[in-house]
Amino acid sequence: MRSNIHAYQSTVSALLAAKDRVIEEKGAKLIVQTRPSGKVDYRAVDKDKSLMSGGRVTLVKTEVSDRLYLDIFEIDKGLIEWFKNYRTFVDDLIHLQNGLFDYTEEGTDDNIIFFDGFVDWALNQMPELKSRMLPLFEQISDREELGYELIDVPQNLLWDDKET
Repeated sequence: MRSNIHAYQSTVSALLAAKDRVIEEKGAKLIVQTRPSGKVDYRAVDKDKSLMSGGRVTLVKTEVSDRLYLDIFEIDKGLIEWFKNYRTFVDDLIHLQNGLFDYTEEGTDDNIIFFDGFVDWALNQMPELKSRMLPLFEQISDREELGYELIDVPQNLLWDDKET
């Protein structure tokens, strides 16, 4: 669970870098690169390929939760609803990460056309994703254990509900 909270945090950071740096500055772009170790880095670079910001995207992990599903069912049927909610959170976060990675792939005109809209849409998904994630985390651990505040998407980047 904790690693997927890091995945949430790093995904928000990458989306904010895309919005703040890439979309706002003409000719800039977000580059996503998978290292030989499997780790994924992102870099926002300007039109001269100078680094503006960057970081690492923690990939969503599903292996442990997939293996635990049957054990959870046998131990406590009451945890099934928690697990379904957790898997929905995980699946939605995977979808957002895959979109971010797919739309930063170079060489396709479709990616350039849809990148701005995807970033705006994805940023608007994050507050709801966070609101679903926090109760799940609080149910299984002490809130103090998290040790940091989760990143919020600035209000000025969110769509007005009346416009959507």
